[in-house]
Amino acid sequence: MNVVVYVSDALRADHLGCYGARFLNTKTIDELAAGGVRFDQAISAAPWTAPAMTSMVTGLYAHHHGYLHWDAALDPTTETLFRAFSAHGYEVGTFVFDTNYLFKEMREANVLGTSETLDQAVAWLRENRRKPFLLFFHNWATHMPYDILHSERKDWL
Repeated sequence: MNVVVYVSDALRADHLGCYGARFLNTKTIDELAAGGVRFDQAISAAPWTAPAMTSMVTGLYAHHHGYLHWDAALDPTTETLFRAFSAHGYEVGTFVFDTNYLFKEMREANVLGTSETLDQAVAWLRENRRKPFLLFFHNWATHMPYDILHSERKDWL
């Protein structure tokens, strides 16, 4: 069995067809959801990316793992999703938004590149398709459109 963990940072479920949205075309994600596991109720363990993602891969709340800011370091003895899969013979490949943060100290995460281009991840999948693998892909593109239009700023500030 192979495992793909696809995280789309700051993407709301109600903007995906697999959760009922009809105003956007999210065909590829909808197809992935139909053939995999889709969670109807997912609650973040922290209000922002660094501690939330660390909680996702450790199973620990932020006050236990201590990764509360970008320059934090995770205790190297902390069990992670990556270490568990690696210990059971899986190839592990991780693509994150920035290789200087988040998982950089987790050698078993095998951070191979950024998620800015899907091409690297697809190439990695092709290369490892005959072996058991864990692919962890953290998409950041959905996070960036948070710029408020100048004409709307007065309504929000």
